[in-house]
Amino acid sequence: MSVAMPDAELHAAQIVVRGDFNPAIFQPAWHAHHNLLPTSEAEGADVAVVHKELTRFTAGWMQLNVNQGAYIIETDDAAKFFPLRDLAIGTFRILSETPIKAFGFNDMRHVKLPSRKALDDVGHYFAPKTTWKNFLTEPGLRSMLVEGGRPEKEGVRIQIRLEPSIKVRDGLFIQVNQHYTVEKAEERPSSDKMTEMLQKLKEDWESFFEYCSAVSRDIVGVVRD
Repeated sequence: MSVAMPDAELHAAQIVVRGDFNPAIFQPAWHAHHNLLPTSEAEGADVAVVHKELTRFTAGWMQLNVNQGAYIIETDDAAKFFPLRDLAIGTFRILSETPIKAFGFNDMRHVKLPSRKALDDVGHYFAPKTTWKNFLTEPGLRSMLVEGGRPEKEGVRIQIRLEPSIKVRDGLFIQVNQHYTVEKAEERPSSDKMTEMLQKLKEDWESFFEYCSAVSRDIVGVVRD
């Protein structure tokens, strides 16, 4: 009998936007000024750096990392996944002329399995030892990345990564990335591309996590009692 899908011990979400950015403006005070973060969270932010090439800070439940080519916002509080999305939407409604090239969502879970044997069983299933026995002694899965389309979503690419967790004992790390490439990015006005991204954020965010839960359930489901 398959092992029931356990809750993730650790669960994080991330939004990544690729484009051309001015990192220096993304400081906590700017977020508070535009009512994107409460003043108390902005004033209490742990700021690592604010510079023309890089801004990085943590404020309450979110972490922000912006360089000249990427905007990355993340939370490890599952109760804040929708506020994370809303923060990104609010940010780019203000910065509607920002040139963007691509964007995507990441779901990252550390799932505790019943035993080390169960973790090994996942590795054996997806990377059978018999495939590697002629090349390696004691082969074991350390990282696997598989890419493809998503059946019910046209125009997106999915990457699924499996690794033993480095944070949870006998845990499996499952990362799902849903990537969108902005079609004809160089030919379209920035506001048009931004509208597309904001629409996908609003429409696809919830179903993305439903998809990720199904993926995780099926992966863990290969483990036998």
